[in-house]
Amino acid sequence: MCGICGFNWEDNQLIKDMTDTIIHRGPDQYGYYTDSLISLGHRRLSIIDLSEKGRQPMSNEDGTIWIVYNGEIYNFKDLRKDLEKKGHKFKSDTDTEIIIHAYEEYGPGCVNFFNGMFAFAIYDSKNKKLVLARDRLGVKPLYYYFDEKSNKFIFSSEIKSIIINPLLKKELNHNALNQLIHYAYTINGETMLKGINELLPGHLMIYDFNKIKIVKYWELKNRIQNNSLDYNANKLRSILSESVRKRLVADVPLGVSLSGGIDSASILHFTSELNKDKVKTFTVGFNDDSDELKDARKISEFYNTKHHEIIVDFKEITKNIPKILWNAEIPFAKPAMYATYFLAKGIKSNNVTIDLSGEGSDEIFGGYNRYSIFLDNQLSNFYKSKRIVSSYFPEINDKNNFFKELYINELNELKPESIIKTDLDNTSKEEHLNTALNFEIKKQLPGIHLLRVDKMSMAHSHEIRVPFLDYNLVEFAMTIPSNQKWNTNKKYILQKAMHGLLPEEVLNRKKMPFHMPLLRYFNEEFIEISESILSNSSLINNICKKDHILNQIKRIKSKEESEDNTLRQILFLTNLDLFNKIFIEEDKINEEKLNINNFV
Repeated sequence: MCGICGFNWEDNQLIKDMTDTIIHRGPDQYGYYTDSLISLGHRRLSIIDLSEKGRQPMSNEDGTIWIVYNGEIYNFKDLRKDLEKKGHKFKSDTDTEIIIHAYEEYGPGCVNFFNGMFAFAIYDSKNKKLVLARDRLGVKPLYYYFDEKSNKFIFSSEIKSIIINPLLKKELNHNALNQLIHYAYTINGETMLKGINELLPGHLMIYDFNKIKIVKYWELKNRIQNNSLDYNANKLRSILSESVRKRLVADVPLGVSLSGGIDSASILHFTSELNKDKVKTFTVGFNDDSDELKDARKISEFYNTKHHEIIVDFKEITKNIPKILWNAEIPFAKPAMYATYFLAKGIKSNNVTIDLSGEGSDEIFGGYNRYSIFLDNQLSNFYKSKRIVSSYFPEINDKNNFFKELYINELNELKPESIIKTDLDNTSKEEHLNTALNFEIKKQLPGIHLLRVDKMSMAHSHEIRVPFLDYNLVEFAMTIPSNQKWNTNKKYILQKAMHGLLPEEVLNRKKMPFHMPLLRYFNEEFIEISESILSNSSLINNICKKDHILNQIKRIKSKEESEDNTLRQILFLTNLDLFNKIFIEEDKINEEKLNINNFV
Protein backbone atom coordinates (compact mmCIF):
# COMPACT_ATOMS: atom_id res chain seq x y z
CA MET A 1 0.00 0.00 0.00
CA CYS A 2 1.42 3.33 -1.00
CA GLY A 3 0.96 6.97 -1.89
CA ILE A 4 1.20 8.29 -5.45
CA CYS A 5 1.29 11.77 -6.96
CA GLY A 6 2.32 13.67 -10.06
CA PHE A 7 1.71 16.52 -12.51
CA ASN A 8 2.25 17.40 -16.15
CA TRP A 9 5.40 19.49 -15.98
CA GLU A 10 8.90 19.11 -14.58
CA ASP A 11 9.59 20.41 -11.09
CA ASN A 12 11.91 18.33 -8.91
CA GLN A 13 11.29 20.24 -5.69
CA LEU A 14 7.51 20.32 -5.98
CA ILE A 15 7.23 16.59 -6.66
CA LYS A 16 9.43 15.93 -3.63
CA ASP A 17 7.23 18.17 -1.47
CA MET A 18 4.04 16.51 -2.70
CA THR A 19 5.50 13.07 -2.05
CA ASP A 20 6.72 14.04 1.43
CA THR A 21 3.19 15.19 2.32
CA ILE A 22 1.95 11.61 2.01
CA ILE A 23 4.90 9.91 3.70
CA HIS A 24 2.50 8.21 6.13
CA ARG A 25 1.13 6.17 3.23
CA GLY A 26 4.56 4.71 2.54
CA PRO A 27 7.43 5.15 5.00
CA ASP A 28 9.59 2.32 3.61
CA GLN A 29 10.79 3.67 0.26
CA TYR A 30 10.43 6.73 -1.95
CA GLY A 31 11.16 7.61 -5.53
CA TYR A 32 10.71 10.22 -8.26
CA TYR A 33 10.74 10.39 -12.03
CA THR A 34 10.74 13.60 -14.06
CA ASP A 35 11.15 14.67 -17.65
CA SER A 36 10.00 17.69 -19.63
CA LEU A 37 6.38 16.44 -19.68
CA ILE A 38 5.86 14.76 -16.32
CA SER A 39 6.80 14.57 -12.66
CA LEU A 40 5.91 11.41 -10.72
CA GLY A 41 6.33 10.68 -7.03
CA HIS A 42 5.85 7.60 -4.87
CA ARG A 43 5.94 6.58 -1.20
CA ARG A 44 6.04 2.83 -0.62
CA LEU A 45 4.64 0.68 2.16
CA SER A 46 6.39 -2.59 1.34
CA ILE A 47 4.00 -5.55 1.26
CA ILE A 48 5.13 -7.89 -1.55
CA ASP A 49 8.80 -8.25 -2.55
CA LEU A 50 10.36 -6.04 0.10
CA SER A 51 13.59 -5.60 -1.88
CA GLU A 52 14.84 -2.60 -3.81
CA LYS A 53 13.41 -4.23 -6.94
CA GLY A 54 9.99 -3.02 -5.82
CA ARG A 55 10.94 0.65 -5.73
CA GLN A 56 8.72 3.05 -7.67
CA PRO A 57 8.30 4.84 -10.00
CA MET A 58 8.94 1.63 -11.94
CA SER A 59 9.51 1.37 -15.68
CA ASN A 60 9.42 -1.21 -18.42
CA GLU A 61 12.66 -2.48 -19.99
CA ASP A 62 13.26 0.45 -22.34
CA GLY A 63 12.03 3.20 -20.01
CA THR A 64 9.14 4.27 -22.22
CA ILE A 65 6.45 3.37 -19.66
CA TRP A 66 6.50 4.47 -16.00
CA ILE A 67 4.07 3.66 -13.22
CA VAL A 68 3.23 4.85 -9.72
CA TYR A 69 0.82 2.49 -8.03
CA ASN A 70 -1.08 2.12 -4.76
CA GLY A 71 -2.83 -1.12 -3.86
CA GLU A 72 -2.77 -4.87 -4.27
CA ILE A 73 -3.52 -6.99 -7.35
CA TYR A 74 -4.55 -10.29 -5.80
CA ASN A 75 -4.44 -12.33 -9.00
CA PHE A 76 -1.01 -11.05 -10.03
CA LYS A 77 0.64 -14.50 -10.00
CA ASP A 78 -1.87 -15.89 -12.46
CA LEU A 79 -1.52 -12.82 -14.66
CA ARG A 80 2.24 -13.15 -14.57
CA LYS A 81 2.05 -16.71 -15.92
CA ASP A 82 -0.16 -15.55 -18.79
CA LEU A 83 2.11 -12.62 -19.61
CA GLU A 84 5.24 -14.78 -19.49
CA LYS A 85 3.64 -17.11 -22.03
CA LYS A 86 3.22 -14.04 -24.26
CA GLY A 87 6.96 -13.32 -23.98
CA HIS A 88 7.10 -10.74 -21.19
CA LYS A 89 10.18 -10.80 -18.92
CA PHE A 90 10.07 -9.82 -15.24
CA LYS A 91 12.80 -8.43 -13.01
CA SER A 92 10.90 -8.42 -9.67
CA ASP A 93 8.27 -10.42 -7.81
CA THR A 94 5.94 -7.42 -7.37
CA ASP A 95 2.40 -6.94 -8.54
CA THR A 96 3.46 -3.47 -9.73
CA GLU A 97 5.43 -4.92 -12.60
CA ILE A 98 2.40 -6.99 -13.62
CA ILE A 99 0.48 -3.78 -14.34
CA ILE A 100 3.27 -2.44 -16.56
CA HIS A 101 3.41 -5.56 -18.71
CA ALA A 102 -0.37 -5.92 -18.77
CA TYR A 103 -0.55 -2.33 -20.05
CA GLU A 104 2.03 -3.14 -22.74
CA GLU A 105 -0.08 -6.12 -23.79
CA TYR A 106 -3.61 -4.76 -23.48
CA GLY A 107 -3.38 -0.98 -23.21
CA PRO A 108 -5.73 0.87 -20.81
CA GLY A 109 -8.09 -2.12 -21.02
CA CYS A 110 -5.66 -3.99 -18.78
CA VAL A 111 -7.76 -2.85 -15.80
CA ASN A 112 -10.37 -5.44 -16.73
CA PHE A 113 -7.89 -8.22 -15.89
CA PHE A 114 -7.10 -7.00 -12.37
CA ASN A 115 -8.73 -8.35 -9.23
CA GLY A 116 -7.76 -6.13 -6.35
CA MET A 117 -7.82 -2.71 -4.79
CA PHE A 118 -5.79 -0.18 -6.71
CA ALA A 119 -5.15 3.33 -7.89
CA PHE A 120 -2.36 3.91 -10.36
CA ALA A 121 -0.97 6.30 -12.96
CA ILE A 122 0.88 5.06 -16.04
CA TYR A 123 2.99 7.50 -18.06
CA ASP A 124 3.24 6.27 -21.65
CA SER A 125 5.99 8.48 -23.09
CA LYS A 126 5.90 6.87 -26.54
CA ASN A 127 2.19 7.61 -27.03
CA LYS A 128 2.27 10.84 -25.00
CA LYS A 129 -0.48 9.99 -22.54
CA LEU A 130 -1.09 9.50 -18.87
CA VAL A 131 -3.52 6.75 -17.81
CA LEU A 132 -5.08 6.82 -14.35
CA ALA A 133 -7.30 4.06 -12.97
CA ARG A 134 -9.18 3.24 -9.78
CA ASP A 135 -10.48 -0.14 -8.63
CA ARG A 136 -14.07 -1.22 -9.21
CA LEU A 137 -15.42 -0.64 -5.69
CA GLY A 138 -13.31 2.41 -4.80
CA VAL A 139 -11.27 0.85 -2.00
CA LYS A 140 -8.26 2.99 -2.92
CA PRO A 141 -8.60 6.76 -3.44
CA LEU A 142 -7.38 8.87 -6.35
CA TYR A 143 -7.84 12.64 -6.67
CA TYR A 144 -7.07 15.03 -9.50
CA TYR A 145 -7.08 18.71 -10.49
CA PHE A 146 -7.31 19.88 -14.09
CA ASP A 147 -7.43 23.45 -15.29
CA GLU A 148 -8.34 23.53 -18.97
CA LYS A 149 -7.18 27.13 -19.48
CA SER A 150 -3.65 26.57 -18.22
CA ASN A 151 -3.61 22.84 -19.07
CA LYS A 152 -2.29 22.02 -15.62
CA PHE A 153 -3.02 18.49 -14.43
CA ILE A 154 -2.23 17.21 -10.94
CA PHE A 155 -3.10 13.92 -9.21
CA SER A 156 -2.49 12.28 -5.86
CA SER A 157 -3.70 9.66 -3.40
CA GLU A 158 -4.64 12.49 -1.05
CA ILE A 159 -6.03 16.00 -1.39
CA LYS A 160 -3.44 17.53 0.95
CA SER A 161 -0.70 16.59 -1.48
CA ILE A 162 -2.43 18.45 -4.31
CA ILE A 163 -3.19 21.68 -2.48
CA ILE A 164 0.40 22.39 -1.50
CA ASN A 165 0.80 23.30 -5.16
CA PRO A 166 1.11 27.12 -5.38
CA LEU A 167 -1.00 27.15 -8.56
CA LEU A 168 -4.13 26.28 -6.61
CA LYS A 169 -6.32 28.74 -4.79
CA LYS A 170 -7.79 26.92 -1.80
CA GLU A 171 -11.55 27.41 -1.74
CA LEU A 172 -14.32 25.57 0.07
CA ASN A 173 -16.60 23.77 -2.40
CA HIS A 174 -20.08 24.76 -1.26
CA ASN A 175 -21.75 22.40 -3.72
CA ALA A 176 -19.88 19.48 -2.14
CA LEU A 177 -20.85 20.75 1.31
CA ASN A 178 -24.47 20.82 0.19
CA GLN A 179 -24.16 17.17 -0.82
CA LEU A 180 -22.70 16.29 2.58
CA ILE A 181 -25.64 17.97 4.29
CA HIS A 182 -28.10 15.93 2.23
CA TYR A 183 -26.24 12.63 1.92
CA ALA A 184 -23.32 12.62 4.42
CA TYR A 185 -21.04 12.13 1.40
CA THR A 186 -20.57 13.54 -2.09
CA ILE A 187 -22.08 11.52 -4.90
CA ASN A 188 -20.62 12.98 -8.10
CA GLY A 189 -16.86 12.99 -7.50
CA GLU A 190 -16.57 16.50 -6.10
CA THR A 191 -14.52 17.10 -2.97
CA MET A 192 -14.65 19.80 -0.32
CA LEU A 193 -11.88 21.67 -2.15
CA LYS A 194 -13.10 23.52 -5.23
CA GLY A 195 -11.51 22.21 -8.42
CA ILE A 196 -10.34 18.92 -6.94
CA ASN A 197 -12.30 15.80 -7.84
CA GLU A 198 -11.95 12.11 -7.21
CA LEU A 199 -11.79 9.61 -10.02
CA LEU A 200 -14.92 7.57 -9.38
CA PRO A 201 -14.74 3.82 -8.65
CA GLY A 202 -14.65 1.59 -11.70
CA HIS A 203 -13.36 4.42 -13.92
CA LEU A 204 -10.16 5.17 -15.76
CA MET A 205 -8.90 8.46 -17.13
CA ILE A 206 -6.75 9.09 -20.18
CA TYR A 207 -4.95 12.44 -20.34
CA ASP A 208 -3.20 13.20 -23.64
CA PHE A 209 -1.47 16.31 -22.23
CA ASN A 210 -4.21 18.43 -23.74
CA LYS A 211 -7.56 17.11 -22.52
CA ILE A 212 -8.91 14.39 -20.25
CA LYS A 213 -11.22 11.52 -21.16
CA ILE A 214 -12.93 9.52 -18.41
CA VAL A 215 -14.22 6.03 -19.16
CA LYS A 216 -16.32 3.73 -16.97
CA TYR A 217 -14.85 0.25 -17.30
CA TRP A 218 -17.07 -1.57 -14.78
CA GLU A 219 -20.76 -1.31 -13.99
CA LEU A 220 -22.45 -3.24 -11.19
CA LYS A 221 -25.86 -4.45 -12.28
CA ASN A 222 -28.57 -6.51 -10.64
CA ARG A 223 -28.73 -9.82 -12.47
CA ILE A 224 -31.11 -11.75 -10.24
CA GLN A 225 -31.08 -15.52 -10.73
CA ASN A 226 -33.65 -17.88 -9.31
CA ASN A 227 -31.19 -20.31 -7.74
CA SER A 228 -32.11 -22.08 -4.52
CA LEU A 229 -31.13 -20.82 -1.10
CA ASP A 230 -28.83 -23.83 -0.58
CA TYR A 231 -27.11 -23.28 -3.93
CA ASN A 232 -26.48 -19.60 -3.22
CA ALA A 233 -25.30 -20.27 0.34
CA ASN A 234 -22.81 -22.92 -0.82
CA LYS A 235 -21.51 -20.72 -3.62
CA LEU A 236 -21.19 -17.72 -1.30
CA ARG A 237 -19.18 -19.82 1.16
CA SER A 238 -16.85 -20.92 -1.63
CA ILE A 239 -16.33 -17.43 -3.10
CA LEU A 240 -15.73 -15.86 0.32
CA SER A 241 -13.17 -18.53 1.23
CA GLU A 242 -11.35 -17.88 -2.05
CA SER A 243 -11.48 -14.13 -1.50
CA VAL A 244 -9.86 -14.50 1.93
CA ARG A 245 -7.21 -16.84 0.50
CA LYS A 246 -6.19 -14.23 -2.09
CA ARG A 247 -5.86 -11.60 0.61
CA LEU A 248 -3.51 -13.67 2.76
CA VAL A 249 -0.66 -13.23 0.25
CA ALA A 250 1.92 -10.91 1.82
CA ASP A 251 5.54 -10.75 2.91
CA VAL A 252 4.67 -8.89 6.15
CA PRO A 253 2.68 -9.78 9.33
CA LEU A 254 -1.10 -10.01 8.97
CA GLY A 255 -4.08 -10.01 11.37
CA VAL A 256 -7.88 -9.77 11.53
CA SER A 257 -9.93 -6.99 13.13
CA LEU A 258 -12.66 -8.60 15.17
CA SER A 259 -16.02 -7.38 16.41
CA GLY A 260 -18.50 -9.82 17.85
CA GLY A 261 -20.55 -10.21 14.69
CA ILE A 262 -20.90 -12.52 11.75
CA ASP A 263 -18.91 -10.44 9.24
CA SER A 264 -15.53 -10.38 10.96
CA ALA A 265 -16.10 -13.86 12.42
CA SER A 266 -16.60 -15.21 8.89
CA ILE A 267 -13.33 -13.63 7.78
CA LEU A 268 -11.57 -15.05 10.83
CA HIS A 269 -13.00 -18.52 10.16
CA PHE A 270 -11.48 -18.75 6.70
CA THR A 271 -8.26 -17.03 7.77
CA SER A 272 -7.81 -19.61 10.54
CA GLU A 273 -8.63 -22.41 8.13
CA LEU A 274 -6.15 -21.22 5.51
CA ASN A 275 -3.37 -19.89 7.73
CA LYS A 276 -1.07 -22.41 9.40
CA ASP A 277 0.06 -19.90 12.03
CA LYS A 278 -1.95 -18.68 15.01
CA VAL A 279 -4.01 -15.69 13.83
CA LYS A 280 -3.60 -12.33 15.53
CA THR A 281 -6.92 -10.59 16.19
CA PHE A 282 -7.72 -7.06 17.33
CA THR A 283 -10.76 -5.34 18.86
CA VAL A 284 -11.23 -1.69 19.85
CA GLY A 285 -13.20 -0.51 22.89
CA PHE A 286 -13.86 2.53 25.06
CA ASN A 287 -14.41 0.97 28.51
CA ASP A 288 -18.14 1.24 27.89
CA ASP A 289 -21.05 -1.18 28.28
CA SER A 290 -21.68 -0.89 24.55
CA ASP A 291 -18.21 -2.20 23.65
CA GLU A 292 -17.95 -5.41 21.66
CA LEU A 293 -14.99 -6.67 23.67
CA LYS A 294 -16.79 -9.58 25.34
CA ASP A 295 -18.33 -10.89 22.14
CA ALA A 296 -15.05 -10.55 20.25
CA ARG A 297 -13.24 -12.33 23.09
CA LYS A 298 -15.57 -15.32 22.76
CA ILE A 299 -14.88 -15.61 19.04
CA SER A 300 -11.16 -15.27 19.69
CA GLU A 301 -11.31 -18.10 22.21
CA PHE A 302 -13.32 -20.26 19.80
CA TYR A 303 -10.59 -19.91 17.15
CA ASN A 304 -7.70 -19.82 19.64
CA THR A 305 -6.29 -16.57 18.27
CA LYS A 306 -3.62 -14.32 19.71
CA HIS A 307 -6.03 -11.60 20.74
CA HIS A 308 -5.39 -7.92 21.47
CA GLU A 309 -7.84 -5.42 22.96
CA ILE A 310 -7.21 -1.77 22.12
CA ILE A 311 -8.78 0.54 24.70
CA VAL A 312 -9.20 4.18 23.66
CA ASP A 313 -9.27 7.08 26.10
CA PHE A 314 -11.65 9.95 25.33
CA LYS A 315 -8.93 12.55 25.92
CA GLU A 316 -6.82 10.91 23.22
CA ILE A 317 -9.71 11.25 20.78
CA THR A 318 -10.16 14.94 21.54
CA LYS A 319 -6.46 15.72 21.31
CA ASN A 320 -6.27 14.03 17.93
CA ILE A 321 -9.45 15.36 16.31
CA PRO A 322 -7.58 17.82 14.03
CA LYS A 323 -5.09 15.11 13.03
CA ILE A 324 -7.93 12.68 12.27
CA LEU A 325 -9.61 15.34 10.11
CA TRP A 326 -6.28 16.04 8.41
CA ASN A 327 -6.14 12.38 7.43
CA ALA A 328 -9.86 12.01 6.62
CA GLU A 329 -9.90 15.10 4.36
CA ILE A 330 -13.64 15.45 4.85
CA PRO A 331 -15.80 16.78 7.71
CA PHE A 332 -17.68 13.83 9.14
CA ALA A 333 -20.08 12.89 11.92
CA LYS A 334 -19.65 9.13 12.06
CA PRO A 335 -17.85 8.14 15.28
CA ALA A 336 -16.62 4.99 13.52
CA MET A 337 -13.96 7.27 12.00
CA TYR A 338 -12.39 7.68 15.45
CA ALA A 339 -12.72 3.98 16.26
CA THR A 340 -11.00 2.97 13.01
CA TYR A 341 -8.19 5.49 13.53
CA PHE A 342 -7.27 4.10 16.94
CA LEU A 343 -7.85 0.49 15.92
CA ALA A 344 -5.38 0.88 13.05
CA LYS A 345 -2.92 2.66 15.33
CA GLY A 346 -3.13 -0.17 17.87
CA ILE A 347 -2.71 -2.89 15.26
CA LYS A 348 0.33 -1.18 13.76
CA SER A 349 1.88 -0.75 17.21
CA ASN A 350 1.73 -4.54 17.54
CA ASN A 351 3.92 -4.81 14.42
CA VAL A 352 1.09 -6.04 12.19
CA THR A 353 1.05 -4.31 8.79
CA ILE A 354 -2.06 -5.87 7.21
CA ASP A 355 -5.52 -6.35 8.65
CA LEU A 356 -8.48 -8.19 7.17
CA SER A 357 -11.84 -6.51 7.85
CA GLY A 358 -15.51 -7.42 7.38
CA GLU A 359 -16.31 -4.08 5.75
CA GLY A 360 -18.89 -4.15 2.95
CA SER A 361 -21.01 -7.11 4.07
CA ASP A 362 -23.89 -4.89 5.25
CA GLU A 363 -24.12 -3.13 1.90
CA ILE A 364 -24.12 -6.27 -0.25
CA PHE A 365 -26.34 -8.47 1.96
CA GLY A 366 -28.64 -5.91 3.63
CA GLY A 367 -27.40 -5.46 7.18
CA TYR A 368 -28.91 -2.13 8.25
CA ASN A 369 -32.35 -1.63 9.79
CA ARG A 370 -33.10 1.24 7.42
CA TYR A 371 -33.25 -1.20 4.51
CA SER A 372 -36.51 -2.62 5.87
CA ILE A 373 -38.59 0.01 4.01
CA PHE A 374 -37.54 -1.54 0.69
CA LEU A 375 -39.32 -4.73 1.68
CA ASP A 376 -42.63 -2.92 2.18
CA ASN A 377 -44.59 -3.09 -1.07
CA GLN A 378 -47.19 -0.61 0.23
CA LEU A 379 -44.78 2.33 0.42
CA SER A 380 -44.39 4.64 -2.55
CA ASN A 381 -41.18 4.67 -4.56
CA PHE A 382 -40.86 8.40 -3.91
CA TYR A 383 -40.91 7.82 -0.13
CA LYS A 384 -38.38 5.00 -0.44
CA SER A 385 -36.03 7.11 -2.55
CA LYS A 386 -36.07 9.91 0.02
CA ARG A 387 -35.14 7.49 2.80
CA ILE A 388 -32.12 5.89 1.16
CA VAL A 389 -29.79 8.67 2.23
CA SER A 390 -27.94 8.45 5.54
CA SER A 391 -27.84 12.20 6.02
CA TYR A 392 -26.94 13.86 9.30
CA PHE A 393 -29.87 16.21 8.58
CA PRO A 394 -32.49 13.75 7.29
CA GLU A 395 -35.62 15.87 7.65
CA ILE A 396 -36.35 19.19 5.97
CA ASN A 397 -36.89 20.70 9.42
CA ASP A 398 -33.34 19.73 10.34
CA LYS A 399 -32.02 21.60 7.34
CA ASN A 400 -34.30 24.60 7.93
CA ASN A 401 -33.37 24.80 11.61
CA PHE A 402 -29.61 24.55 11.14
CA PHE A 403 -28.85 26.20 7.81
CA LYS A 404 -29.49 29.44 6.04
CA GLU A 405 -31.44 29.28 2.80
CA LEU A 406 -28.40 28.73 0.57
CA TYR A 407 -27.85 25.34 2.14
CA ILE A 408 -31.34 23.86 2.04
CA ASN A 409 -31.90 23.66 -1.68
CA GLU A 410 -32.97 20.35 -3.16
CA LEU A 411 -29.74 19.64 -5.09
CA ASN A 412 -31.68 19.57 -8.37
CA GLU A 413 -30.47 16.60 -10.42
CA LEU A 414 -28.50 15.21 -7.48
CA LYS A 415 -31.44 14.75 -5.16
CA PRO A 416 -32.25 11.13 -4.23
CA GLU A 417 -35.57 10.95 -5.98
CA SER A 418 -33.84 11.92 -9.23
CA ILE A 419 -31.23 9.18 -8.86
CA ILE A 420 -32.71 6.10 -7.27
CA LYS A 421 -36.45 6.56 -7.87
CA THR A 422 -36.02 5.85 -11.59
CA ASP A 423 -34.26 2.60 -10.71
CA LEU A 424 -37.03 1.68 -8.27
CA ASP A 425 -39.67 2.45 -10.88
CA ASN A 426 -37.94 0.10 -13.32
CA THR A 427 -37.58 -2.74 -10.78
CA SER A 428 -40.17 -5.15 -9.44
CA LYS A 429 -41.12 -4.36 -5.85
CA GLU A 430 -39.78 -7.75 -4.80
CA GLU A 431 -36.29 -6.59 -5.80
CA HIS A 432 -36.35 -3.07 -4.36
CA LEU A 433 -33.91 -4.14 -1.64
CA ASN A 434 -31.30 -5.11 -4.21
CA THR A 435 -31.85 -1.81 -6.03
CA ALA A 436 -31.18 0.08 -2.81
CA LEU A 437 -28.11 -2.04 -2.06
CA ASN A 438 -26.72 -1.37 -5.53
CA PHE A 439 -27.03 2.37 -4.88
CA GLU A 440 -25.32 2.01 -1.50
CA ILE A 441 -22.44 -0.02 -2.98
CA LYS A 442 -21.80 2.61 -5.63
CA LYS A 443 -22.31 5.73 -3.50
CA GLN A 444 -22.23 5.35 0.27
CA LEU A 445 -19.69 2.54 0.47
CA PRO A 446 -16.87 4.50 -1.24
CA GLY A 447 -18.23 7.86 -0.04
CA ILE A 448 -18.01 7.07 3.67
CA HIS A 449 -16.94 3.59 4.68
CA LEU A 450 -14.08 2.85 2.31
CA LEU A 451 -12.79 6.40 2.67
CA ARG A 452 -12.69 5.78 6.44
CA VAL A 453 -10.98 2.42 6.03
CA ASP A 454 -8.28 3.77 3.72
CA LYS A 455 -7.57 7.13 5.33
CA MET A 456 -7.63 6.00 8.95
CA SER A 457 -5.45 2.95 8.32
CA MET A 458 -2.93 4.71 6.09
CA ALA A 459 -2.57 7.42 8.72
CA HIS A 460 -0.56 4.74 10.55
CA SER A 461 1.08 3.13 7.50
CA HIS A 462 -1.28 0.21 7.89
CA GLU A 463 -3.19 -1.68 5.19
CA ILE A 464 -6.77 -2.96 5.55
CA ARG A 465 -8.03 -5.59 3.13
CA VAL A 466 -11.73 -6.21 2.59
CA PRO A 467 -12.58 -9.76 1.41
CA PHE A 468 -16.33 -9.08 1.14
CA LEU A 469 -15.56 -6.54 -1.58
CA ASP A 470 -13.86 -8.85 -4.01
CA TYR A 471 -15.68 -7.82 -7.19
CA ASN A 472 -16.51 -11.45 -8.00
CA LEU A 473 -18.28 -11.75 -4.65
CA VAL A 474 -20.12 -8.46 -5.11
CA GLU A 475 -21.27 -9.41 -8.60
CA PHE A 476 -22.48 -12.75 -7.27
CA ALA A 477 -24.31 -10.99 -4.42
CA MET A 478 -26.27 -9.03 -7.01
CA THR A 479 -27.63 -12.31 -8.42
CA ILE A 480 -29.14 -13.32 -5.05
CA PRO A 481 -32.85 -12.48 -4.68
CA SER A 482 -33.79 -9.90 -2.06
CA ASN A 483 -35.89 -12.42 -0.11
CA GLN A 484 -32.77 -14.54 0.48
CA LYS A 485 -30.88 -11.56 1.87
CA TRP A 486 -33.58 -10.41 4.25
CA ASN A 487 -35.80 -13.28 5.27
CA THR A 488 -36.43 -14.05 8.91
CA ASN A 489 -33.22 -12.14 9.65
CA LYS A 490 -31.02 -9.53 8.03
CA LYS A 491 -28.13 -10.95 5.98
CA TYR A 492 -29.96 -14.26 5.98
CA ILE A 493 -27.93 -15.68 3.07
CA LEU A 494 -24.66 -15.07 4.94
CA GLN A 495 -26.08 -16.76 8.05
CA LYS A 496 -27.05 -19.72 5.88
CA ALA A 497 -23.60 -19.84 4.26
CA MET A 498 -21.80 -19.84 7.61
CA HIS A 499 -24.22 -22.22 9.36
CA GLY A 500 -22.29 -25.10 10.91
CA LEU A 501 -19.03 -23.15 10.71
CA LEU A 502 -19.63 -20.35 13.23
CA PRO A 503 -21.13 -20.68 16.73
CA GLU A 504 -24.91 -20.24 16.77
CA GLU A 505 -24.66 -17.23 19.10
CA VAL A 506 -22.54 -15.45 16.48
CA LEU A 507 -24.91 -16.31 13.65
CA ASN A 508 -27.92 -15.03 15.60
CA ARG A 509 -26.27 -12.02 17.26
CA LYS A 510 -28.04 -8.69 16.84
CA LYS A 511 -26.29 -6.31 14.46
CA MET A 512 -24.09 -3.80 16.33
CA PRO A 513 -22.71 -0.73 14.55
CA PHE A 514 -18.97 -0.07 14.60
CA HIS A 515 -19.05 2.89 16.92
CA MET A 516 -18.00 4.73 20.02
CA PRO A 517 -20.30 5.83 22.91
CA LEU A 518 -21.07 9.26 21.52
CA LEU A 519 -23.33 10.62 24.27
CA ARG A 520 -20.88 9.71 27.00
CA TYR A 521 -18.06 11.27 24.98
CA PHE A 522 -20.05 14.50 24.57
CA ASN A 523 -20.89 14.68 28.27
CA GLU A 524 -17.41 13.87 29.55
CA GLU A 525 -15.17 15.49 26.99
CA PHE A 526 -16.48 17.09 23.82
CA ILE A 527 -19.41 19.45 24.40
CA GLU A 528 -17.40 22.31 25.92
CA ILE A 529 -14.85 22.13 23.12
CA SER A 530 -17.60 22.04 20.51
CA GLU A 531 -19.32 25.07 22.06
CA SER A 532 -16.08 27.03 22.05
CA ILE A 533 -15.33 26.22 18.42
CA LEU A 534 -18.83 26.86 17.08
CA SER A 535 -19.38 30.04 19.09
CA ASN A 536 -16.38 31.65 17.43
CA SER A 537 -16.66 30.22 13.93
CA SER A 538 -17.02 32.73 11.10
CA LEU A 539 -17.80 29.92 8.62
CA ILE A 540 -20.62 28.54 10.76
CA ASN A 541 -21.94 32.06 11.30
CA ASN A 542 -22.07 32.59 7.53
CA ILE A 543 -23.93 29.42 6.56
CA CYS A 544 -25.81 28.36 9.71
CA LYS A 545 -28.35 29.67 12.18
CA LYS A 546 -26.00 29.94 15.11
CA ASP A 547 -28.75 30.56 17.69
CA HIS A 548 -30.27 27.17 16.98
CA ILE A 549 -26.87 25.45 17.21
CA LEU A 550 -26.01 27.06 20.54
CA ASN A 551 -29.47 26.21 21.87
CA GLN A 552 -28.93 22.56 20.94
CA ILE A 553 -25.58 22.62 22.71
CA LYS A 554 -27.24 24.12 25.77
CA ARG A 555 -29.84 21.32 25.73
CA ILE A 556 -27.13 18.68 25.49
CA LYS A 557 -25.23 20.22 28.40
CA SER A 558 -28.39 20.30 30.54
CA LYS A 559 -29.19 16.65 29.62
CA GLU A 560 -32.44 17.75 27.90
CA GLU A 561 -31.16 16.47 24.56
CA SER A 562 -29.49 13.10 24.01
CA GLU A 563 -30.74 12.08 20.56
CA ASP A 564 -27.93 10.41 18.63
CA ASN A 565 -28.59 12.33 15.42
CA THR A 566 -28.49 15.68 17.23
CA LEU A 567 -25.08 14.75 18.60
CA ARG A 568 -23.91 13.86 15.11
CA GLN A 569 -25.18 17.17 13.76
CA ILE A 570 -23.14 19.08 16.33
CA LEU A 571 -20.14 16.84 15.68
CA PHE A 572 -20.41 17.45 11.94
CA LEU A 573 -20.58 21.23 12.30
CA THR A 574 -17.64 21.26 14.70
CA ASN A 575 -15.61 19.16 12.29
CA LEU A 576 -16.69 21.39 9.42
CA ASP A 577 -15.21 24.43 11.11
CA LEU A 578 -12.00 22.58 11.96
CA PHE A 579 -11.77 21.24 8.40
CA ASN A 580 -12.08 24.78 7.05
CA LYS A 581 -9.36 26.03 9.37
CA ILE A 582 -6.99 23.18 8.49
CA PHE A 583 -7.46 22.99 4.72
CA ILE A 584 -8.64 26.44 3.66
CA GLU A 585 -7.36 29.02 6.13
CA GLU A 586 -3.93 27.54 6.85
CA ASP A 587 -1.19 28.86 4.56
CA LYS A 588 0.59 25.52 4.80
CA ILE A 589 -0.72 22.27 6.19
CA ASN A 590 1.58 21.13 8.95
CA GLU A 591 0.88 17.97 10.88
CA GLU A 592 2.78 19.30 13.90
CA LYS A 593 0.13 22.00 14.37
CA LEU A 594 -2.71 19.52 14.53
CA ASN A 595 -3.46 19.58 18.23
CA ILE A 596 -6.90 20.57 19.46
CA ASN A 597 -5.36 23.21 21.73
CA ASN A 598 -4.44 25.22 18.64
CA PHE A 599 -8.09 25.44 17.58
CA VAL A 600 -10.01 26.12 20.80
